[in-house]
Amino acid sequence: MSKKNKEKKSKLFWLKIFWLIILGLGLLARNTVVVLIGILLLVFFWRTGLKRVNGSTDSTSSLQARLTTGKVNKVNKIVDKIVNKIVNGSVRLTTGKVNKIVDKIVNKIVNKVNKVNKVNTIVNNDELIPLRQGFGGQAKVNNDDDGDGEIISEEAGLSDSKTSGLKVMICKNYNKMSREAADIVIEQLKKKPNSVLGLATGSTTIGMYKLLIEADKKGVIDFSQVVTFNLDEYYKIPRDDKNSYWQAMRVNLFNDVNIKEENVNIPNCESDNYDDFCLEYEDKIREAGGIDLQILGIGHNGHIGFNEPGSSFDSRTRKVDLTESTINANSRHFKDKADAPTKAITMGLGTIMEAKKIILVANGKEKAEAVAGAVREEASVDVPASVLQEHGDVIFIIDKKAALKFT
Repeated sequence: MSKKNKEKKSKLFWLKIFWLIILGLGLLARNTVVVLIGILLLVFFWRTGLKRVNGSTDSTSSLQARLTTGKVNKVNKIVDKIVNKIVNGSVRLTTGKVNKIVDKIVNKIVNKVNKVNKVNTIVNNDELIPLRQGFGGQAKVNNDDDGDGEIISEEAGLSDSKTSGLKVMICKNYNKMSREAADIVIEQLKKKPNSVLGLATGSTTIGMYKLLIEADKKGVIDFSQVVTFNLDEYYKIPRDDKNSYWQAMRVNLFNDVNIKEENVNIPNCESDNYDDFCLEYEDKIREAGGIDLQILGIGHNGHIGFNEPGSSFDSRTRKVDLTESTINANSRHFKDKADAPTKAITMGLGTIMEAKKIILVANGKEKAEAVAGAVREEASVDVPASVLQEHGDVIFIIDKKAALKFT
């Protein structure tokens, strides 16, 4: 801690002592005016804290320092102690009245924090997890250390309400993240065996797919009635190419579950009539009744599917040009960078947003900035995934490293 911060902390400490003395003297003297001055000083100190939080570049630490549940309770306990020692039932300003006033002030202060900063949080062992300015959702922390994937923080449970907005589940590691995502898919297939799933490729979803295969083999779920639509595919890449998403889906899921071939839909990027194909893909999704559950990953630049920065929030399935950062990220799968595709066919953001429920999985610190941009910043075409803030039922399931930028 810097010398300047130590001095500020020391001043605030003595101001609090001064307030307690004034409040104590007022109660001792049974002087309502002095008591009210003490209460006004309490409001002043808390409002000063609010301004610091609102103007600070490190609002997380400020919130944690001032507004944990424990500290709010501590304020109440200090006041109760003073009141119980000094005030008796014969005074005009009774203990009950003082407690009622203090409770109202504390409640107004807490409400003011949410109103001014619009930061929605959950408490996990007195740790505040702030999200973003204007964020209307929830966060859930899976902090278990026993390895069985049990959710320890029950008070951080996710709401299924359509009005609860975007939700974030922070898991201990990749395996926990995969388990949580797979459980949501399993629950969906149990509830509706003929569900329509929107699927994503990439390394992030592999762990989840392995768990779905395991559940299928154990008879927990059945893919025989399931219909799937994949998000995207590289343009002009042959389906038998080992780097095609067609092959990736077979290796990582379809070959090991009892899904019917006619129920599998992946963009056909070998066709020259891509405009017609894209329209047909949209039609097939609508004819299937729409996507019940859409699974997403996220790119380093915030793309979902291959909707690169600048993509319209109303965009539909189409051919797109990939950005240099996406080409570079995907080139590791090819022998030569020159072989890495520069175009793709992808579902549009508008198409994705029509899914009834969406889960996005992300792991690793290299995804932290993209996740923070999607969750904390205002929705913008510069971060395509931020459009998900406008959906009614979205869960980001991420590991701790992917949450580094906002926890």
